[in-house]
Amino acid sequence: MINGLSGPQEISHSGTRNLFRYWESIRGERSAPLRSQIALQHIHQLLPWIFICEPTGESHSHRLRLAGTGICQLWGENMTGKDLFASWKTFERETMNRLLNAAICDLQPFVMRCRARTETGFSTHLEIIGLPVEADDTHANQVLGLVIPFHESNWLCTHHLVSFELVSVRIIWTEPVPAKDSVPMKPVSRGKKFRHLHVIPGGRLQ
Repeated sequence: MINGLSGPQEISHSGTRNLFRYWESIRGERSAPLRSQIALQHIHQLLPWIFICEPTGESHSHRLRLAGTGICQLWGENMTGKDLFASWKTFERETMNRLLNAAICDLQPFVMRCRARTETGFSTHLEIIGLPVEADDTHANQVLGLVIPFHESNWLCTHHLVSFELVSVRIIWTEPVPAKDSVPMKPVSRGKKFRHLHVIPGGRLQ
């Protein structure tokens, strides 16, 4: 685990900050690190809340290649191979798909917060971060993500989440230094595609 390092101030949860800084530390001058560079022992405390997703080829859909046990517990089922955000309301689902596409196509991380409720009326707040990674075998871009509650209450073990309300969204502008032989990165569209989102600067480890 990366400790003692701060992330962008808009990242609130310490677990989210740790994952962001770990991702920063392994990517070097690449826009996105290789998936094989992720050493699970360094983020073992976050593994229940980790996911990896990729586009399905269908419109507005991303399939989970990996879903941690904590995420599956929150959703009440095994989410591996499924679209984690398929049941969200239209605005929240479309916003999340835009964020995932930004991470995959524009190689820009994001962080968002939402208010989630169970079928019995309990509520909690989640922080979600998405970080671009590159698959070693296909070289396709994927998203390494984290879905983590701010408070791990006992009822989260028995009451799964059924509704989600967007609270805030941030794109983290990382401004990587690409290698000489790399393909130029497609810039993030700040004026059209993410008109309702706020872009914040990301740091680099010194």
